[in-house]
Amino acid sequence: MSQSLAKIVDDILAEVKTAKLTDLAAQQIVKEAAAHSTARTTLGQGLQKLAEALRSGATDVTVDDVKAFLAGVKNAI
Repeated sequence: MSQSLAKIVDDILAEVKTAKLTDLAAQQIVKEAAAHSTARTTLGQGLQKLAEALRSGATDVTVDDVKAFLAGVKNAI
C-alpha cells in the first residue's frame, strides 16, 4: 500500500461529506419544487393543502381527517 492510513481516512471523509451535501441539495430542490407547484385538479389541490398543513406543524390534522380524505379520493376514482 502506497497510501497512508491518514490519506485513506481523508478520502473516505471527503466522499461522505460530498454525498451528504448532495443529499441536502436534493432535499432542498424537492422542497422548493413542492412549495412552488400549482395543482391543476381538485385532488391535487387537496393534497397540496394537506401537505401544507402537515409541513406547518399544525396539530389539528387528525388520523380521521386523513381517513376521510382518502375515502373521498377512493370515491372519486
